[in-house]
Amino acid sequence: MKKITVLLVCFLLSAAAVMSQSEEPVSRKDTIIISFANGSRLLLLINKKDDIELIKRYDINAIISDLSQEINGLREDEDLVINEEEGDKYLLKPVVVEKSDFQPADESEKTEEENKEKKDYENEGDYDSDDSKNDSYDVRINKKRKFWPRTRQSINIDIGLNNYLEDFKFPDENNKPYSVKPHGSVYFGINTTYKTKLTGPLFVEWGGGFDWYNFNLDNKSIRFVKTDSVVRFDPDPRTDIDPIRSKLNAGYIYLKMVPMLDFSYNSRSRLWNYHGDGFRLGLGGYAGFRITSRTKFVYKMDGDREADKDSSNIFLNNVRYGIRFQVGYRGVDMFLNYDVSPLFSENRGPELNAFSFGFTL
Repeated sequence: MKKITVLLVCFLLSAAAVMSQSEEPVSRKDTIIISFANGSRLLLLINKKDDIELIKRYDINAIISDLSQEINGLREDEDLVINEEEGDKYLLKPVVVEKSDFQPADESEKTEEENKEKKDYENEGDYDSDDSKNDSYDVRINKKRKFWPRTRQSINIDIGLNNYLEDFKFPDENNKPYSVKPHGSVYFGINTTYKTKLTGPLFVEWGGGFDWYNFNLDNKSIRFVKTDSVVRFDPDPRTDIDPIRSKLNAGYIYLKMVPMLDFSYNSRSRLWNYHGDGFRLGLGGYAGFRITSRTKFVYKMDGDREADKDSSNIFLNNVRYGIRFQVGYRGVDMFLNYDVSPLFSENRGPELNAFSFGFTL
């Protein structure tokens, strides 16, 4: 049977001897023998009991791994010695715990990038220097990496009334058949709005969404009639019906951009904590494209409720554009949209310019 003497711990004992030079010499050595199930044994010679703590700093598994690679090439009368002069080859490496992005850090431990970002905020006036020692600073730095801090996003709903003008006059002033019932024509819109700070109180609101006109005719017996060349507004010729409602619905997808002066902003407020607690005023524009339209004539006949629907475009303009005015104070916002583009195509219907007004929720 091959006889192998293995000196596993020569460098361990050397290291232990160096560390124990200042200690009082011992008169004997302790022997630790570790026996395994197959009869093999691991022999450790310890100068003193405290040296066990030193041995715990070494990776015994790494030593055994190197041993297994070398032992197969030995002759029966040859000893294997693992000797590492520096004494640190098999030292266990310390575990380094990285600081979480959200873990508060001392000012001395902040990275150069974080300190630069903080300086940029102070220069812009968006950073409250009184809060510079607040633990929320590190969370704010993390958010800045993900989002542009000058921009806020929100989902808004515009709801109000709509009507149209002819030569800047309401059609009902001249008793036109297409006059709209003021309180029954509802405007509705839903949009995604981004608010970007430019400088000081100057902001710009931009985004897009969907909106719908609902023109409810004042004379409920008038119908929208599309001919080959124009749209007509004629009373229903039937005498055995009871008219209930006549209306036109038109839906658009649109984009908007509105520069604003918002005086609720101040240099000591963080933009993401901004609540708009002040006066704001804006004037801008929008452009849209028609995606749906429908006329509906509702009436009763022989006691039954009926509805005639027509989904043709009745010569509505496909492209729509105009100006938008906004005003707000604290939590209340109002808007006014005016279409510069006419509602109907040229020479296909009356020269009407639609408008809407109401509240933004």
